[in-house]
Amino acid sequence: MGSTLGFAIWLFESLLALAAAYVVATRAAAGRGIVERGIVTILVSTTTILIAIYACALAHELAPVPLAGVALLLHGVILAVAVRGTRRSALLTTFLNDAGAPARLLREFRRERELAGLCLLPAVAALLVSSLIIWFYRSWTWDPTWYHVPITNFAIQTRSIDVVLASNAWTMGFPRNVEMLAVWDVIFPMHHKFDDLPQLPFAFLGALGVAAFCRRAEVRRTISVACGAMWIAMPAVFLQIHSTHVDVAVGALLIVGVYYMTQRNFDRLARWMTLIAFGLYAGTKTTGLFHGALVLPWVAGRMIGELRAARGRRGRLLADMVASLAVMASVGFVIYIRNLVLLHNPIWPLRVRVPILGWNLPGEVPPDVLGSPPFFSAPGSFQAMLKSWYTFAPAYCPDVRTGGFGLLFQFLTLPCIFLIVIQALRGKAPRVYLPVLALFVLSVVGPSAWSPRHTIGIASAAIIAFGMVHSLAKGRLQKGLLSIVAVGLTAATYVRALPGYIAFPTHFARAVAADDLHRATIRFWDPICLPEPLALLKETELRPGDVVVFDEHTAYISELWTRDYRNRLIRIDPGKGGDAAYAKALREAHPRWMSVGRGSPAERFVLHRPGSFSFLSEAPHKTAIYRVNDEKW
Repeated sequence: MGSTLGFAIWLFESLLALAAAYVVATRAAAGRGIVERGIVTILVSTTTILIAIYACALAHELAPVPLAGVALLLHGVILAVAVRGTRRSALLTTFLNDAGAPARLLREFRRERELAGLCLLPAVAALLVSSLIIWFYRSWTWDPTWYHVPITNFAIQTRSIDVVLASNAWTMGFPRNVEMLAVWDVIFPMHHKFDDLPQLPFAFLGALGVAAFCRRAEVRRTISVACGAMWIAMPAVFLQIHSTHVDVAVGALLIVGVYYMTQRNFDRLARWMTLIAFGLYAGTKTTGLFHGALVLPWVAGRMIGELRAARGRRGRLLADMVASLAVMASVGFVIYIRNLVLLHNPIWPLRVRVPILGWNLPGEVPPDVLGSPPFFSAPGSFQAMLKSWYTFAPAYCPDVRTGGFGLLFQFLTLPCIFLIVIQALRGKAPRVYLPVLALFVLSVVGPSAWSPRHTIGIASAAIIAFGMVHSLAKGRLQKGLLSIVAVGLTAATYVRALPGYIAFPTHFARAVAADDLHRATIRFWDPICLPEPLALLKETELRPGDVVVFDEHTAYISELWTRDYRNRLIRIDPGKGGDAAYAKALREAHPRWMSVGRGSPAERFVLHRPGSFSFLSEAPHKTAIYRVNDEKW
C-alpha cells in the first residue's frame, strides 16, 4: 500500500499547511472566535496548497519531490512570517482553547438542555461513514470515474495541467481545484487511497459557514452548531463528501463567500476571504464564474469604499488589494487562461456566443448540455425546481439527483425562509436577514436550479433561516418544540437517504477484510467497475511505464490506471488515415493493453489480427480489453 515514507511526507506537509494557515487565522481573525478561525484556516490552507500544485504543474514538475520542496518552502515562509511578532504563549493559549472547544460545547448543550444538539448524531454518522468509504474504498462513483478522477490521474501522468486527449471534453477543459487537491492527497505515496479525500474539509467549511451566519444574527452557539450539523446531514452534502463530485466544495465556498462579502465592516480580512472564496469557487466549477459575475459589482463597490476610507495609506492598501486579487486569480483562473491560450475559449468545451461583442467561442458542446440555463430561461424550469424540492419518492444515488434537501427542508427550513422575508419586509434588522436571502436568491437563479446538488446554497440559506427563527421564538416551549422537530426531521432525512450509499453496506465487510491489492479490485458497481479478475490482472501484469491505449468509446477510463499510477493511458482513435495510420500510431505508443468499443473500427482492427492481440475481458460501457502480443501489424 503505497510508500510509508510517502504517506508520512503527505501528513507532514498537510499539517504544516494547516499550521501556517492557523497562525495566519489567529492574527487575521483576532477576536472573532473559533468559527471564523476555522473558516480562515481551511480557506488559506486550501489556497496555499493549490498555489504550490499549480506552480509545479505550470513548470511541468508536478512530481513528489518538486511539490514537497515548493510546499515546504511556501508554508515554511508563511509560518515564519505569521509567527514573527506573535507571542508564542498567546498562540499556544489560543490553540489549547480551540482544541478544548468540542468538550466545552457538549457541556453547553447539556447545561442548556438543548435537544437540537442531537442533530450532531446524524452529522457525525455521515462524517464517519464517509471517512470509512475514503479509507477502505477506491473511487467508483460515475462522474468521478468518468472525468473527475481522470483529471487527477492525467495531471500525475503528465506532471502538468496540459490539455490531453481524454475520453470526454470535460476532462480536458473544466476547472479542477478539487481534482488537484486530490493530486496532493495521492502524489506523495503514489497511491490512490486518498483520491476521494478532498471534499472532507469542505464539509467542515460549509458547517462553519452556516454557524458563522447564525452567530452573526446572534443565534445561540448551541443552535448555530446544530444548524451546521444539519448542513452536513443533508443528502446533497453527505452523499458526496466521499467523492470528487465537487458540489460540496461549491456549496461551502458560496456560503462563506456571501458571508464575508456582506460583512457590515468590509475590512481587510473580509476582502481577502471574499476574493479567496470566490476564486476557489471559480477554479472548482464554471458556475463560479456565473455567481462571481453577479456579486462583482457589490464586491467592487465595497473595495472602492474601503479605498476611499483609507486616507493617508491608500498606496499600501492598493498594493494589498492587488495582492488579494492575484491570489484569487492564482486559484481561480489558471485553467480559464490555459483554455483561452490553447483552445481560444476560456470556458471550453462549452461553445458560446458572446452577445454584445458577437464573438463565437469554439467548443465541442453547446452550453445547454450541462442542464437548464440560469434565471429559469428554459420553459418549465421553475416548475422543475419546485418539483425537485417536493419529491416525496426520491431515488437516492451518489450524485443526488432528487430529494437532495430532504424532509427537513420540505417541512421546516424552507418555511423559515418566508418568515425571514417577512421580517426583512418589515424593516427589522435588514443587515442580518438580507445576506441570507442573497445566498438563497443567488442559488435559485443559477444554472440547473432543479438539481439539489447544484443548488446546495438554497438549503444552506434555509437552515440559517431556521436558526434565526429559533432565536426569534418566544418562550422555552416554542424553542423546545422547534428543536424537537428539527432533530426528528434531520434524523429522518438522513435515514431516508441511506440507500444513496449504494455500495457501502454491500461491500464493506469485503473491503475491510481485503488486503491492499484485492481492495483495489473490488467491483463496487457493475456498470462502472472492471470485472474483478480483470482488475486483479491489471494490478499484477502492468509494469511501470506500460501504456494502455483506449478509444473514444471507453468512458470510465480511471479504471484503467493501476492503484500506484505506474502505467500510462493514451487515447488513439482510428482516423481518416485508415488502418495504416492507426497501426503507425499504435506502434509509436507501444501499448501493453487496449480498451476498445464493441464493434468499433478499433475492435475490427484488432480482430483482423488475431495473432497480435488476445482478448482478456468484457469491460463496462460496451467495451472490451485486449492484450497486445506483438506489434507486427
